[in-house]
Amino acid sequence: MIPIPPLFAFNVGVNVVGNIGISTDGTLGNTQVFGQVQGAVMAGIGGFFGAGASGTATSSGSPLTPGASISYGLYAEADAGMGEAIGANVAVDANSRDTSVSIAPPKIPIGGGLGLASDVGVFGGITTASPSFNQMCNALTTSITNLANTATNAVNNFLNGMVNYMNGSRAP
Repeated sequence: MIPIPPLFAFNVGVNVVGNIGISTDGTLGNTQVFGQVQGAVMAGIGGFFGAGASGTATSSGSPLTPGASISYGLYAEADAGMGEAIGANVAVDANSRDTSVSIAPPKIPIGGGLGLASDVGVFGGITTASPSFNQMCNALTTSITNLANTATNAVNNFLNGMVNYMNGSRAP
């Protein structure tokens, strides 16, 4: 029997990641702040253990939904390192078909890893997003307009009440 080198050993892995970021279509008006927690379960070949920072780019057909939303879908990851490490993953959301690509380049001074692995699996996550800058400005404008209208109505009611009182007190 020929032994199988560890590089080609079957593995089962997990990936847990937290993100804080900015979502934009390139305009200030549609810019949002978001936080995300995502976990993946996968299987593949090789073995890798690592931790660190990465950069993420996501392609989306629409802005993030303000508040909390849940996503799940297909996930693939490849990692390599011995001290300094490089890794990449791709996640495709099952509902929206949005695609997220994350790359951890080897020269980021936070983190590292040991091993070589390639895996595929599934992910699930929760994202909390702020309203866009335009949505916040519109809400503020609406609130100020409602406040101004309420104040105007209160002053008008007071003045009408005074006029009615004055007219009532002059009645013969």
